[in-house]
Amino acid sequence: TLLLIVLLSMGMFLPNCSNGLDCDFGPAPDFFDIEGMRTRFFDRDDNLIDTEELSFSDFGYLSVIFDVEYLVYEQKTKRNFGFINQAYGCSPEEPGLQGSKFEAFENITITTLNDFDEEHLADSSMNDLLRVMYLYSSELTTIDEFLDDDTNVQRPGLLFQLSKAPELNPELRLRINIELSTDEQYKVLTDPLGFI
Repeated sequence: TLLLIVLLSMGMFLPNCSNGLDCDFGPAPDFFDIEGMRTRFFDRDDNLIDTEELSFSDFGYLSVIFDVEYLVYEQKTKRNFGFINQAYGCSPEEPGLQGSKFEAFENITITTLNDFDEEHLADSSMNDLLRVMYLYSSELTTIDEFLDDDTNVQRPGLLFQLSKAPELNPELRLRINIELSTDEQYKVLTDPLGFI
C-alpha cells in the first residue's frame, strides 16, 4: 500500500507542463484546391435566411462557398513519462491563405430561372444586376471587373449582392455557373426565395 501511494504521489509531479508542448503541425498548407460549391442566402445582419419569403429590404447577399481540399497536417508530440495523462490544445495556422494553387476564374454566369424583370426573363444572365466580392473582403465590384483580375482564386468563397428586387415574379431562383482556368466547371441551383 505504501509503495502504491508513493508511486501515485510521484506521478502527480512527473508531468512537466512548464516546458509546453511541441505543437509543430508542420507548415500550414498555403493553397487549396476547389472540388465543389454550394450556395446560401443571408440577410443584412449576416444571418442565414431560413424562410421561404423575405422583404427585399432585409435581403443581404448570396454566398457561394467552395468545397476545398487542404493538405493534411502532421502533428509531432513529445513523449513524457508520467502516471497522469496530459492534455494540451493546439491551433494550427489557418490554411490556404495564398488561395488556389492552380485555379483562376475564367467565367462566372448567374442566370435567373424565373422572369425577373422585362430585361431579365427566364434563362437570361443576371450578371449586370449583381456585385461580387471575396469572402472576408469589403470591396464590391462588377462581375466583369472581378474577372479581369487574372490571379488565382484568393478565397474559398464569394458573396453576391443584388441591386434590385424582382418585378415580374417574386420568387428568386438562380443558376450559378463557374468556370475555372483548369477546365473545371461547377454548377449549382439556389433554393427558391420569395420576396414580399
